[in-house]
Amino acid sequence: MPLELVTGPANASKAGVVLGSFRKEAEAGNAPVLVVPTTADRDVYEAELLEGGALIGGKVVTWERFVRDLARRTAVEGRVVGPIRRGLIVREIVRGALSEGRLVELASSAQAPGFPEALERLVLEHSRALMTDQQLHDLPAGGSTRRAGETVSLVRDYFNHLDSEGILDRDLQARLALDALRKDPALWSGEPVLLYGFADLTALQAATVAALAACADVTVSLPTEVHRPVGVADIAIARLDAAGAGVGAPINCEPESPNGAIELIAAELFADAEGGSITDHHGVDIATASGTRATAELAVGKVLDHIASGIPADRVVIVRADAGADPLLEGLLRDAGVSVARPESALFAATTLGRAIASLCRAAFDPQNATADDGLAWVRAAAGPHAIATVDSIEADVRVRGLSKAKDVLVRWKDAGGSLEPLDALRKVTNSADFADVLAGAADELMQAALEKQGVRMKRDSLFDASVVSAVTKAGNDLWDILDRDDASAMLSELSALQVDIDTGAPRPNAVQFTDSSSIRARTVDAIVVLGLEQGVFPAAPPPDPFLGDTPADSLGELALNESDDSRWGSAAARHGAGERERFIACFARARKAVSLVVRVADDGGGEVASSVFLDEVLRLFGLELGSVEHRPAGSVAPASQSSPERASLRATALSLSGSNPPQLPEELSKAARQCVEDEYESVVSPSRLEAYCECPISWLGGNVLDPEDMEPEGEPTFRGTTVHLALQKAIQVAIDEGDGTVSEGIMDSARSAIREAIKERSVEAADTLAAKVALQRSETMAMQWLDAELAREWKVPAKHLEFEFGGKDIAPLDLGDGIQLRGTVDRIDILGGGEEPRLVVRDYKSGGSIWAQAAWENKRRLQAPLYLLAAIQLLGGKPAGAFYDSVKTRKLRGAIVDGTPGAGSLTSTDVVTEEELQALINSAKERARSAVRGIRKGFLSSDPDHCSGGYGCRYPWLCRPDR
Repeated sequence: MPLELVTGPANASKAGVVLGSFRKEAEAGNAPVLVVPTTADRDVYEAELLEGGALIGGKVVTWERFVRDLARRTAVEGRVVGPIRRGLIVREIVRGALSEGRLVELASSAQAPGFPEALERLVLEHSRALMTDQQLHDLPAGGSTRRAGETVSLVRDYFNHLDSEGILDRDLQARLALDALRKDPALWSGEPVLLYGFADLTALQAATVAALAACADVTVSLPTEVHRPVGVADIAIARLDAAGAGVGAPINCEPESPNGAIELIAAELFADAEGGSITDHHGVDIATASGTRATAELAVGKVLDHIASGIPADRVVIVRADAGADPLLEGLLRDAGVSVARPESALFAATTLGRAIASLCRAAFDPQNATADDGLAWVRAAAGPHAIATVDSIEADVRVRGLSKAKDVLVRWKDAGGSLEPLDALRKVTNSADFADVLAGAADELMQAALEKQGVRMKRDSLFDASVVSAVTKAGNDLWDILDRDDASAMLSELSALQVDIDTGAPRPNAVQFTDSSSIRARTVDAIVVLGLEQGVFPAAPPPDPFLGDTPADSLGELALNESDDSRWGSAAARHGAGERERFIACFARARKAVSLVVRVADDGGGEVASSVFLDEVLRLFGLELGSVEHRPAGSVAPASQSSPERASLRATALSLSGSNPPQLPEELSKAARQCVEDEYESVVSPSRLEAYCECPISWLGGNVLDPEDMEPEGEPTFRGTTVHLALQKAIQVAIDEGDGTVSEGIMDSARSAIREAIKERSVEAADTLAAKVALQRSETMAMQWLDAELAREWKVPAKHLEFEFGGKDIAPLDLGDGIQLRGTVDRIDILGGGEEPRLVVRDYKSGGSIWAQAAWENKRRLQAPLYLLAAIQLLGGKPAGAFYDSVKTRKLRGAIVDGTPGAGSLTSTDVVTEEELQALINSAKERARSAVRGIRKGFLSSDPDHCSGGYGCRYPWLCRPDR
């Protein structure tokens, strides 16, 4: 029976003819099948056919799904492997050919990382183009017979490998199904088949359509342009003829007379129209910009213009060379209050559900390398929202104890009543079918666990999870093939690297859609903003092929049609260019109200960017020069809609701002935030907390008001510092109890024993990890070295008070006036002389190497040493003699000592001050402390990244955002 061909340019009602035929066949009970190129196309046409119930008895499928159904009907045997297994086979073939010395001409190329990927593309083309080995031998670039022979040998190895294992790839399955259908057309039960949305047909697709036409009514729609040079659809029609499809007189859908500039451009682009023939530019505008940001702002401004004109956001589309992420463009749209819908994919292990599944597999098949994080990732997903507290408790216990293995988590999960059934089931699998089933079941259970209530319609995030489940289900057999080779790490690596489509980019309410020029043909929208009109971007340069060179690398099959000498088919580059032209025409054909062309004419450095020949064609039809269109120079800082006075005013204000520094946080908290600080603020505060506020108020807010609970065990530096403090306290206490408070030879043995006792005491509290053991060893070494240095030091001032705590139960706080009181603990107070006015020296131990001379106290915002000295004077009585920071790590003292104090000459000269200078240092610290308390009470907050964490970076990046 003849094949019905529906042809015509864009907007020629071809869809109406095809969908009308589908409805007619459905009403007659003939179960029609509509075949479309992509999943997005399927969603669009399913929705359209659902109106009126046309899908009852019929179905819409992608080409891949149609081939699977055809293979089932034609009884094609063999398990179909996916991309993972196919790539593995190709890599094995290349390695084998190299190791056996069968590659000479291709030897150097075959060692390159991209060679297996190029060979994989070639074996797919072998099936899609219905090539024989001889035809393939004639195709490779380079003119070398030996090179061609080696190429054919590699392709033959691939298909021999599939045959030896009884497996197929998807394209070979389609080719075998075609062979079976040609032998027995009755294998297809007669349902009408309709193809729509294809701009081209591969040789395999054309031959399949021809074979179907022998046993069923077949309708194929292809876009043709009668007023333009031969395009890709014309070659598809020739292929159908050559395959014996019995093409009858085509139904040629003529478009209505163009209505306005948009439709007229769609009709006249790349035809023989004269320059300047389109004088009505209504609905079409062209604008240029210099620099990446200005171009993005200009595009966003056009989007806002369309929305302001009354076009809904979800009827506006941005067409780019790549429909993927564009952080700048998306950020500008988000700032303008516009959501974005775009295709989004991610690595399997980068999704929450994917990470959980990969972690479960690692725990099952590679337990020695399964970490606590792996165990937690799976357990948290399996627990669902109703057992979060249980998992939090498990995680806190594991972190604090320093446990590092997945088994530590799983044991606690089981003790808490959790199930390990999926883990046990995976460990028991013995074949690919069981593995795929168990893995898919485990993935589905994890997805269900994430739902807040069973039976509730899945939210958008849950639909993303469904994509993850689908990906792991499809890859199950391939993954088992790798695991079955006793290579768990390779299987886990392939699983984690799976690409998952977590968003199709389908239209969403109130969201501007990002798409590429290939996908726009499936939609009719109101407004389109086209970006990337630069040479090499749109139109894109044809991709080179290392094997085929400039021969038809996209399954043209000219050789199979015996028409390789017909120049009208052109090279692969020529066919690529024809496809790019049709995609550009579609940008006008699919827009009903407006098209905006946004062009970048200069890069960020001011260099000229070559404009697209497509732009030149539009300008030619309009009779314009590029310099006569709207231009936005570089340096803009906000998108503005020309039709919105409010946005224009905002942009003018933004442009008037100097520089581009990120805005600082408000200097004062809101009323609610100030109340929070007031409620949480301690009436008696410590110098260390005030010091944290002086370093960076935002850091102080994070550590002292919000005070997030640590989920990690105490860090090694912190643990070591606490241990050293305890060890020195015990050692100096020996000096006080057995001597005069100074470190002398007579107390050294007892002091060393005290240090060891302190280390032993701390070891009981430490986690049983290598890091804790190292920290204890370092602490003991540092304490012993400090003790030896103290013995040799000329500075001999007796210690009298250790861990002197003020502001607690026994000793009053330090009063700074105005109701400001401080509490704290002084590591050590030394006293010289006696009588009514003893001279006091304080020491603040530091386990690290950072200590501060008196000249740096104000600049480095140090408060502890001078305030501790002030507390000692007020609470113990006496005169100030010195205040020091004592580095246990470097055994150095830095601070301030009054000139004439015994031993002062042995210290650094810059630390020697007069009594008046020391008093001034104390007064300065006192005023800075008072100012800090007033700032806290007032709610004054600002970020200070230069001083936060001593200048080593932001301590709370999740809280302090201006730095990013």
